[in-house]
Order: sequence, then structure tokens, then C-alpha cells
Amino acid sequence: MSPALWQLMLKELARALPILQSYASVNTVLGTSILAMLETKPSTSPSEITRGEKLRGTLRCMLSTDLKVRSEALKRLSWYLSNEEGGVRRLPIFSELNVTDLANLLIVNTPRSVDNDLGRSVFQVDVLRKVYEIFTSLSVDPGVKKSAVDQFAIILQERHAGIPPWLFIHSEKHRS
Repeated sequence: MSPALWQLMLKELARALPILQSYASVNTVLGTSILAMLETKPSTSPSEITRGEKLRGTLRCMLSTDLKVRSEALKRLSWYLSNEEGGVRRLPIFSELNVTDLANLLIVNTPRSVDNDLGRSVFQVDVLRKVYEIFTSLSVDPGVKKSAVDQFAIILQERHAGIPPWLFIHSEKHRS
């Protein structure tokens, strides 16, 4: 295969690299091939992905469920951090740190469900109506009205509020 054709193939393959890198493993042939693509050794071969893609792939491997893959990615990430330009002038010096426990840095031990009460709003419709009534009242100081508008905007911006803004357009319907 000619170098130009190989470069074109690597350029097109770069789009699929995030998906391919999810199959990285130290136990399978495909997984070890994917990890070999992320090797940090500098090479002048035109048949390699760019250094930036290698770094991105290494960071993606840090999110792997396999501890061995995360440990391998940590080794490569430590190489990037200790060999970056001006890295010796930065504190702390990364090469002197104990990084053995950092393989689990991006992994959460207790998974949380997104459905666990995170969708409820802290604002209630009655509170919103009272704030709106303060704003529409004629006898309220302009400074208080401005504060009411600010609070009203904050409440309406909350994505979990579930309160349609059109509910307060005709406030006379809602007054007791």
C-alpha cells in the first residue's frame, strides 16, 4: 500500500477511533492492536496516527471498565505528562509522583441512576405565582419588582421546573 493511500485510510479511520478504542483490551488480538496504535514511542513512519489522536485515545482508555487497560493508559498518560514541553519546570514533577492508584481516577465506584429524584424541581407553582403577582402589582417598589423578575427568570430557566411560562400570561385566571 502506498504511503499516500495509507495516510488517507488513517484519516478516515480517525473518525471511528473512539468506537474502536472502546474495544481496547490486553487479552484479545483486536484489543492489543488498538492499544498498540496508541504507543507513545515517537516514530517517523507515515503509517501512524497523530500524537494528538494518540493522547485522545489514551484519555478514552482511562474510562475503560477494564483495570488493565486503565493501568496501561495511565502509563502512557504519565509519559505524555512527564515529556511535555516545559514539564520539568512545573510543580509537582509528575515523574516523581506515586501514580499507582490513579488508574481509578475517572471511575465512579457506586453508579448512580439518573432517575433517582434528580428530575424534581425545588420550585413550586405557588411560589412562582406569588413572585409573578409581586411583579405585576402596581403598589410595589420598582427595586422589588426587578428582584421579582430576576427570581422569576431563574425559576423559569430551571429545566426540571416543568412549569410552562404561558401559565402566567393571564394572571387573573389564577388569582384566588
